Order: sequence, then C-alpha cells, then structure tokens
Amino acid sequence: MKDFLAVECFDAKEKALTIMLFMRMKLPATSFILSVSEPENMLKILTGRLPEDCELSQRMQANLVSIFHEAQNSVATGNPSEEEVRLLLTAHFDDGETSTLFQKTDRKIARLRQLLNQLLEDGNPRFVYMVFDMLLCSSPDPGTIEQYVTFCVKRNETDRLLPWLSFPLTREGCSMETITNLADIAIYHKQYSAGEALCDLALSENYGNVAALIGKAQCRYQAGNDDYLAFLQKAFNFNKRITVETVTRRFQFRKDARVDMFDVLSLKDAMSESKIPPEALKRKELLSLPYRTEKSQGSIYFIREELIAWKAAMDALSIVSGRFGRN
Repeated sequence: MKDFLAVECFDAKEKALTIMLFMRMKLPATSFILSVSEPENMLKILTGRLPEDCELSQRMQANLVSIFHEAQNSVATGNPSEEEVRLLLTAHFDDGETSTLFQKTDRKIARLRQLLNQLLEDGNPRFVYMVFDMLLCSSPDPGTIEQYVTFCVKRNETDRLLPWLSFPLTREGCSMETITNLADIAIYHKQYSAGEALCDLALSENYGNVAALIGKAQCRYQAGNDDYLAFLQKAFNFNKRITVETVTRRFQFRKDARVDMFDVLSLKDAMSESKIPPEALKRKELLSLPYRTEKSQGSIYFIREELIAWKAAMDALSIVSGRFGRN
C-alpha cells in the first residue's frame, strides 16, 4: 500500500474530524484531530502538523479537501449525515486506488468490502480494524461478522467482539462456526448470559453440538444452576473423547463468587474428602482442578462447593478413575 487516508472519527455536533494518514516511507499511520472549518484552512492546518520532510501529493490534497467539504456541509446542513462522512476513505496500491469519495452509500459499502478483502491477508491491523468498524457500524452482515471473528481470534483480541455477541441472536445467516466461536468468547470473558443464549441458538440447529452442550454446562454452572452436569453427560453421550478433553483442560470449576472461609479445605482435607489421587495433583492444570493459591505462603487450598462439583463431573465422565485407575 502506498498511502491510506480515512475518516477515523467525525462528530458534527462538536465540529471535530479525526483523519488517519499513512504514507509509505514517509509517515506511519497517524491520527490528526481537526476542527471543522473552511476546507482550505483545514488543509493548511494539517499540512503544518506534518513532519518537515513529509509532503502531500496533489492527489492526496484533493482527496483531503473533498473530505473536509463533506464534513463542513454535514456540520452546516446535516447533509451528508455523520454516518456518510465516516465512510470516506481512499487507499492507493501499486496497482490502483480504492476510494469511497463521491459514491452513494451502497457503492461505498461495496468498495469498503473490496478494500477489506485486499487488506485481510497482510494489511496493517490498524487499517483492517478501521475498515471493519466502518462496515460494522453502517452495514453489519453475517459475512463481515464471520471475517471479524476470525481476524480478532487470530490476533487474540477477542474483547473487540463483546459488542457483537448478540448479533447472531437478532440476525439470521451466521454460520454454526461463528455462533460457537462467539459463545466461547462470551464464556471466556465471563458473559455467561450471552454465552448461554448463543449455545441455545447452536443447539436449536443441532441438539448434538458437543461444544454448545459443554458451553451451556459452563454457563449454567457459573450461574449457580445444578443442572450443568446433565449437559456434560449429554455431550459425553454424543462424543466421549471431545467431552473428556474439553472438560479436563478447559472447564472452569472456580467461581467468581465471594468465598466463605468456612467452606475452605486444605490440600490434605481435599485429598481425603474427594479422594484426589496424588498423581492427579502433578497434573492439576490438566484436570481442571479448582485449586487456589494462598499468596503469602504459596500453599494450595480448595473451596468445598467447587471441589464437590469437580468431583461430580470427574465421576460422571469417568475421567479421574479412567486415567488413574481409581474408583
């Protein structure tokens, strides 16, 4: 990409416009906040804030002036709307240009999708996220949501997806993979109500969806409902291997609720009460053991309620007895 110019943010009421500029070999992706006024004046102010060796091409200057005109008109008359101004950008590649300037809304959206597909492979993440924001705020659709989920998961930035957890619940067309991915993300971020709703949606399409059954069990457990075990058992009946591996490595038996000190068990008491094999303690991270660590001394302790739930699940799925030969 040679250069990239886009409206990052626009507030007609506050008369504020944020422009992102990128010029290869000259200017890294940089945001500039400008007060909306006469376009030529805005260009002069922006130029004065650029590095001394950074010179705007005539084409980029013309594109900037066009954007500034749109912002000025929106502030003065409301036409175009703020939403329309926020969709303005132009990107230059070695083989051509993609621009939304002077386009109607549907054409803007089409060109944004074209640009997104160009950038997804190896584009600057900041540009990619900006284009996603433009599309999702103006014309969200299942295909774009699916691309967004994949991109955020790949970059381990799933918190960006939290505002979109309810999308599959209100719009048809999302793939099963997207629904289950969003359910997992909701659960990871402890959004259990949203997670259960997404699991229910997945199960309405496939009642044998093992991931959704385990996810629903997790949500029910964290909400304090005792029927979580029934969903684990259903998952186990559909696929023993996946259920055992998922529950063993990922099920969270620890709760966020306040701990009752009278419900605390020492390691010795826990091993005695729940019959935890000593070998299991060496693999406690791989058995979802809900242990806690006393910070000052580093000793391990348990919460009785959590340990009872863990033991019930391990027994129901024959995990500990199956791996350590214990009854």
